[in-house]
Amino acid sequence: MNKSKSILVVDDDPIFRILLAKMLKVRGLDVIEAENGFAAVKTFEKRKHEISLIVSDVKMPTMDGVEFLKRVRSQSSIPFILFTGLTDIMESKQAYELGANEFILKPIDLDGIKKIMEWFKRAESDEALAEAERVPAATDYRRIQLDEFLSTTTIQSDIYIRLSESKFVKVGRKGEPTPVERLKYYRDKKVDFLYVLNAEFGIYVEHAATFTKKIVQSSAVTDDAKLKLLAASTKLIAENAFLSPNLDKVQIDAASSILENTIDFAAKDPAIFKQLLDLQSHSDHLFAHSLAVSLYASLVAKQHGWVSSSTLTKISLGGLLHDVGKKELSKDLLQKSRKELTPSEIREIESHCERGRDILLDIQGLPEEIALIALHHHETKTGTGYPRRLRGEQINPLARLVYVVDRFVSYILPSNPDDKQLDFLEAVRKMQTFFGEEMDPALFKSLMETRHLHAP
Repeated sequence: MNKSKSILVVDDDPIFRILLAKMLKVRGLDVIEAENGFAAVKTFEKRKHEISLIVSDVKMPTMDGVEFLKRVRSQSSIPFILFTGLTDIMESKQAYELGANEFILKPIDLDGIKKIMEWFKRAESDEALAEAERVPAATDYRRIQLDEFLSTTTIQSDIYIRLSESKFVKVGRKGEPTPVERLKYYRDKKVDFLYVLNAEFGIYVEHAATFTKKIVQSSAVTDDAKLKLLAASTKLIAENAFLSPNLDKVQIDAASSILENTIDFAAKDPAIFKQLLDLQSHSDHLFAHSLAVSLYASLVAKQHGWVSSSTLTKISLGGLLHDVGKKELSKDLLQKSRKELTPSEIREIESHCERGRDILLDIQGLPEEIALIALHHHETKTGTGYPRRLRGEQINPLARLVYVVDRFVSYILPSNPDDKQLDFLEAVRKMQTFFGEEMDPALFKSLMETRHLHAP
């Protein structure tokens, strides 16, 4: 029997490289190490007859993994595995076209080690190029619009990107925080969809299916009651300046349509309908404010590139219900300015976030993101918000958008009749002056970009 050959491990991070080498050595494999692609080329040319498998990082100084792969492929078809990440998609696609056999997400986990072991065993037994064993078939994956992932704070299942008709690469692991900035990078590279395995697709459709079912099911809400609420909504939309006639009609019609569909959906569910009726009966202004936040949240979301119908529905409904906890507070308290409030009154006002969260969590089948919008919509990027002093990406992404829109609407539709109603430019200037550090800059930029929807 021939002596077992070695794995060449290439990575410029010595800690990762040494750790991976140890993990492979304790499993009985021989390992050769190289600190970058240039050193790896020299090692491979000298010792190629000792090597059965190459495992290399993509991002390295001197010579990266893609160039190293190119050099290897010019003289050998040896199995080649690349470590990849969400931001390495362009390099991964190029590497696949050059002949990379497999991609493993970094940092490596036990599944990655298992994959390396399997490739090594197949290389030793001359089965390395068995395509059918490499990945599930294309029919084993389901695509999901990329911005669906932007509404969550945690990845609910392993996610993949498609490099070709038959090749999918894992770019996110179940249970990890949603990498919002990396997803935006993907979107900038014109990647519209990510993929999940069929077996895990149900995780993403479970809530959506319940949500959709509510839209078509009959309810105990009478037609007269629904019409009363919709009529009140239409009246408020027509009378308030957040639907200025100077706004671009096509865009406003689209946003209004989303809002009308959201209200119509809410009117078909008795539990949600009750919350809207309570908002309306508690205060016309509170209801008008909620309608305005819902409408502008849809405008800003679309400007920001969040276009899937599911995401827009969550944003619209979350905007409509973000202040639902305030219906448990007195009207007199809500009409006071911040400087008039006592410390105990401030605490009571701030309790509306958790009150809203609790109300919405009690509505069966309502997506969790909508309750998180109510809970998080006063949290800030700097950690100075409430109720939990969260920072940055700890805050639900949809809630970060609603925070920006909520601030904007408070200026164009003030709660105190003595306060001046500001126009678009005055409102965003005030926001920049007083809350610039607290807002998600990309979402504030998207709000400012809706300026083009306003006629001069």
